[in-house]
Amino acid sequence: MPDASHPDHRQQWTDRARKVATFAEQDARTRGQEHVLPKNYLLALLEEGEGFGWDLMRLIGVPLDQLREELNRELGHPGEPTNLAPAATPHLTHMLQVAHAESIAMGAEHLGTEHILLGLAADGSGVGQTLARWHATPDRIRAEIHGFLTLIPHECPPPREQPVEPPIAVPNDIRELGERIDRLRKEKEIAVDNQDFEAAAQIRGAEKDLLAQRAGRIREWSSQIDILALVQELVTLRHQIARLRRLAVTQGVALPAEAHDARPVTEAPS
Repeated sequence: MPDASHPDHRQQWTDRARKVATFAEQDARTRGQEHVLPKNYLLALLEEGEGFGWDLMRLIGVPLDQLREELNRELGHPGEPTNLAPAATPHLTHMLQVAHAESIAMGAEHLGTEHILLGLAADGSGVGQTLARWHATPDRIRAEIHGFLTLIPHECPPPREQPVEPPIAVPNDIRELGERIDRLRKEKEIAVDNQDFEAAAQIRGAEKDLLAQRAGRIREWSSQIDILALVQELVTLRHQIARLRRLAVTQGVALPAEAHDARPVTEAPS
């Protein structure tokens, strides 16, 4: 099986999965670790604050804030921040190979954050045991993924005669927090590349504060959403887009390649 941890193999990953890998590596560098660990990946899933893997943990009932605190405490700062890229341990490589195998077994075209979560949960020690404390076992995660996939019809629904209600929009303040977090992450990466580790640590502190604010705001907002209605609306939109793309192709209209990202329902907070 190919080394799924190698950057050359990440073209088959979703955008969110690649962001998780990048964050895990940056986190290891900031902490002065010699190696990237599965714990860095689990923390990266939490810090991403969205995506299928994050949604699955929240759906199963994993206390995300408590888990984040535990991981930060256990990882600590074993060394001085480094500009060198930490290597993947054989343990991490095996975890990512399991994730790759899970994506193939599910017939997925790309490796997503849900498959990374499955790889972490399958770890018989460390993060696997941690996730099992809150019943986030491989079997439970697969069952939740299967439950979601069964909501997606295989045929396009008939066109609606009535006007479609406007889709649920993410509040502007949540979007703005996400944009601020993205800017801070770019600034942190520049600081690390310049070996300005004091600035990187300060930026990291500001980033954590914004992540906590966004997570709290998402919880507040998502508690008011009819999830089933949202899923049905997103499924309908997905099929309408597919139908329009097919129509455009038959008319000879050149279209850009479709973006490969997390599953449609999880692109909006649940």
